[in-house]
Amino acid sequence: MASQTIDTGLPLVYKGVKIIVRKHIIGMTEVYRAIFADNRPPLLITTAKNDKGRVFWTSVPEGRLEEANDIAMLVDEHYFLIK
Repeated sequence: MASQTIDTGLPLVYKGVKIIVRKHIIGMTEVYRAIFADNRPPLLITTAKNDKGRVFWTSVPEGRLEEANDIAMLVDEHYFLIK
């Protein structure tokens, strides 16, 4: 399955660390890849639905949920402000 990069990167600051977030489309799914200036491993975030149909942000693979939620809020805020 091919991946399509949608943008050149959104510069953000997360807990004092500069990050670049790039939006990708894999199949029909939007995935965001956060690259950290402090050299920690990149983080992939995407939305999922729970068993009640509620949409939530999650990390891929699971395990970095706090970072995923925080960065997702920054991404959502950015895209909300430019609409």
